[in-house]
Amino acid sequence: MKQMVLAIIAGTLIAGGLLWYLLENSRVPEADPATLDLVTDEIVADESEDNSTGALTPPAIDPETLTLSTTDSGLQYAQVAESENDTSPQPDSTVTVHYHGTLEDGSVFDSSYLSGQPLQFPLDQVIDGWQEGIPLMTVGSTYRFVIPPELAYGPAGGNHPLAGQTLTFDVELLDFQ
Repeated sequence: MKQMVLAIIAGTLIAGGLLWYLLENSRVPEADPATLDLVTDEIVADESEDNSTGALTPPAIDPETLTLSTTDSGLQYAQVAESENDTSPQPDSTVTVHYHGTLEDGSVFDSSYLSGQPLQFPLDQVIDGWQEGIPLMTVGSTYRFVIPPELAYGPAGGNHPLAGQTLTFDVELLDFQ
């Protein structure tokens, strides 16, 4: 039940751009702004500390080794890890993923790896870049998506804190229904 609640909240975070969501308790303690996640108000883990929270390390991807393809809409994508599976989700599927999201300057704004829990959400309720990109994937694969503002949270000046931002997501498709 807790995982399902987390998945619903996280799906809402991606779709609606909420500035917070609960992971295990209520609010996190005050933090140095340099270590505060912009979207979730979570404290970003210091990798030198003991990892007793269940946080996972996102995949290390060397952007120099990627060849990005671009769709007609402007979504850029690259397959990072292949899968032996040949099944892909449909636009109306509910997907289970791990993801790691960064801004153009490399700062992390959201990551399921920090919670150590994959997220499950209806694909038709997230940003357009995910709706277009995730159906390109097969279960078990990992892709990098570079999503322009038009396919994310809109142009600069919009109501969302990430409006006008190009977002990079590393997404591992774990399952879909």
